[in-house]
Amino acid sequence: MPFAFDLMGKLRKARDQGMESWAKTAIQLTSSEPYARANYLLSQPWLIAAGIFRKSREKAMSQVLAQLNMPSREEVLGLSQRLTHIEMVLDDLGAAIEAARSAPAEPEAPRAAQGNGARVRPLAAGEG
Repeated sequence: MPFAFDLMGKLRKARDQGMESWAKTAIQLTSSEPYARANYLLSQPWLIAAGIFRKSREKAMSQVLAQLNMPSREEVLGLSQRLTHIEMVLDDLGAAIEAARSAPAEPEAPRAAQGNGARVRPLAAGEG
């Protein structure tokens, strides 16, 4: 049989061409400026409503948690930040103590030799 008709192959090819055509059209439509503006205008009220609902839900939840003597999310995060800060300070102090312990002890210089190197002249009579 030299001539075979492949119906499924033709249907697949037609489907693929149709999907490719729809994909190109969808990309052109969604990447246009008018579509972006329309999408913004349609979604803006819903985003505002969602934000208002979220804030009222958080306020109600914080009131419930306060009545149950439980910390809110913000309080737990604040405590976490404070503990992290304290841990970093303690690590720095520990490192400073270890550095001071491992440094060789230097003999203490006499007080007159210490200072910023400026010459000190004795006070004359009537000065002071």
